[in-house]
Amino acid sequence: MRSTGVDYRGMNGLGPAESGAKPCFFVTRGANRIAAKRKSRKEEGGMGSVTFRVAVLFALASMAAFGCGKTEERGKAPSGGTPATTETGAEKTAAQPEKGAKPAERGATFGVETENGINLAVTDIKAEGKTWPEMITVDNGGSPTQTASAVKRFIDSDKVSVILGPVTSNEAIAAGDQAEAGMVPLVTPTATNVMVTVNKKYVFRVCYTDDVQGPMAANFAYDTLKARRAAVLVNSSESYSMGLGDAFVKRFKERGGEIVSQMSFTKDTDDFGAQISQLRLKSPDAIFLPAYYEATAKCISQARAAGLRSTFVGTDGWDSPNLYTLSAGAVKGNYFTTHFSPQEDRTAVKRFVQNYRAAYNEEPGALAALGYDAAMVVFAAVERAGSSDREAITKAIAETRDFDGVTGKITIDANHNAVKNLVILETGEKSASLKTVVSP
Repeated sequence: MRSTGVDYRGMNGLGPAESGAKPCFFVTRGANRIAAKRKSRKEEGGMGSVTFRVAVLFALASMAAFGCGKTEERGKAPSGGTPATTETGAEKTAAQPEKGAKPAERGATFGVETENGINLAVTDIKAEGKTWPEMITVDNGGSPTQTASAVKRFIDSDKVSVILGPVTSNEAIAAGDQAEAGMVPLVTPTATNVMVTVNKKYVFRVCYTDDVQGPMAANFAYDTLKARRAAVLVNSSESYSMGLGDAFVKRFKERGGEIVSQMSFTKDTDDFGAQISQLRLKSPDAIFLPAYYEATAKCISQARAAGLRSTFVGTDGWDSPNLYTLSAGAVKGNYFTTHFSPQEDRTAVKRFVQNYRAAYNEEPGALAALGYDAAMVVFAAVERAGSSDREAITKAIAETRDFDGVTGKITIDANHNAVKNLVILETGEKSASLKTVVSP
């Protein structure tokens, strides 16, 4: 399903959720189909007495929908939670991307982590005596075009009440346009580009934006690292990276710092030799690299091998265990902004980390935490709305105030962005440690 979009075979005939039906959760991440089997109509469904349908998109590698339906193959899930379909080859790629990984592999990694967080939210909802959907997986191709087509299908054919996702900015912008046209609320857990919610009535996010993340990275470089000369290296193929670069430059200059070099690379860049040569000539105090973990691992590994010792400062795209394996630990001693640290000393964080470890036998990252929070924000909004009506849910999401999430207290502002703290982590050889928590 690389060129024709999402295959919805198996969803045909799934009508609106019936009263008393248990919703079904469809997620795309790794198979070229949607498999389903009917759930018992005797089970109570929805949030309390509300039964509704939700579409969930985990770009780049997964997409999903809630509805009344059925499930087949099952994979790993939290105890009592929502299991995920596992496709042998696809799951291996998602969990273990190799050097030179392309966006689809990265998206699979991000999709799996976000899916895990949502599964855990489902488990917690069930622990409160409520039922929630089953989950299965298929592939969306990692394409904004396919993402837009899928959203349109979810809205027009599947009659969903709310959309959860996608993960990355390019896909979220494409999905948001369709959600706006269809007048269906969409909540992205992690898409930070400012354009995602601009002039959108129905599009929201539970993460901070690049115009918060970029300036906070600049403040950190100036205040904590005492950097006065900075270089900026962005991925010109990603709106995410470009937006962050602009925000960093603006704030760093406002603080009195000097930008000594602004350079770019593309999604196909494997050799950073030309950029590193220029950086060595400029010898900046800090290098801002707002990129995803694959490019970051390559760039910093090559920079250190070439003798460049400037401190790198990055953003939430770095936040993956694969950063350390792909770089063989060469990223040690740098910093990045992100949404969550399992080391934060808050009750909500401790509970989430404990439950996540028990369910998945690994440490949760920012994507898992944001997936959890996005699901919980949507669940809470549906409860407040007391209805599956799209307009009622939109209004309830917009009214979210001081929601106690695992990534911090979340308030949705007038522009549908989350007002919240962010964290700065320091990279080690195998993992990152909490440096500080900052307010925008």
